[in-house]
Formats: sequence, structure tokens, C-alpha cells
Amino acid sequence: MIVINNTKALKIALNNLRAKRNELLNESDYIVLPDSSIPSVKKSEWMTYRTALRNLTQGLDTIEKINNVAYPLKPQI
Repeated sequence: MIVINNTKALKIALNNLRAKRNELLNESDYIVLPDSSIPSVKKSEWMTYRTALRNLTQGLDTIEKINNVAYPLKPQI
């Protein structure tokens, strides 16, 4: 059995969360580019979504909080 202390487990959980968050950000990069054909109103929705993704890790100081993170809903294109 592998025993991981709380600090290490917290770092691992945060890294996993950041990896998922970064994946979602990468998937939507093209939408907010200046030359994207997406209407401005939709771009604004996506920018709000992306900001919420970036803010996901704020205040996460326990594994329980990390495990209970609710990802923002992806806007429709």
C-alpha cells in the first residue's frame, strides 16, 4: 500500500484539476481569437466561461474542496 501525506495528495489533486482545466481552455482557444468568425456576443460568453475556468483553483485548500469542484457549463457555439 502506498501512503501519501496530505500535502503531497493536495498537490497531486490540484495538478490533476489544473490539467483538466487547461485541457478545457485549450479546446476553446480558437473561439476567442480575433479572427474567429464567432459573433461578439458568443465570444463574450466564451470569455466568461474561460475566466471561470481560470478561477477554479482559487480557495482550494483541501482535497474535499478539489473533489467537489463544479466546472462551468460550456457555452453553445
